[in-house]
Amino acid sequence: MCIAPALFCCAAIMIFLFYFSGMALFDESMKKVVKMKRISVLIWLFAGLVLISCSVPVKFGQPLAMDKIQGISKGLSSQDVETLLGEPLTVGRNKEGQETWSWYYLQADLPAKPGKDPVVQRLTISFDQGQVVSTEYDMSKTGK
Repeated sequence: MCIAPALFCCAAIMIFLFYFSGMALFDESMKKVVKMKRISVLIWLFAGLVLISCSVPVKFGQPLAMDKIQGISKGLSSQDVETLLGEPLTVGRNKEGQETWSWYYLQADLPAKPGKDPVVQRLTISFDQGQVVSTEYDMSKTGK
């Protein structure tokens, strides 16, 4: 899920609050200035409580299915791996100079919800001359 709309809304609220808080400073009546400052403080507190109490689900990448991971074996071509798993997120080289492809997946709530652990998956495959030579897979759930 994309969190850009939530960030946009938060930014719009902040700009709105800054704008109207600043306008109160130019008012001639001190009573209105004090009243506007109190209102802006209450609005800021309310906005902060709403943002703190809200949880935004964050997903990065595609889940890595175990049946697809188990379908990868030594000697499999890089083309077959890409057909099976899709395009890797990163491509690089390891210490031995072999080409490495990596896939990542993250699912979490920000801020974290009690009892709901983030899920992180990482798969790295090393190739030598276009053939799989090693596979490294990690899945972790943090929390409890």
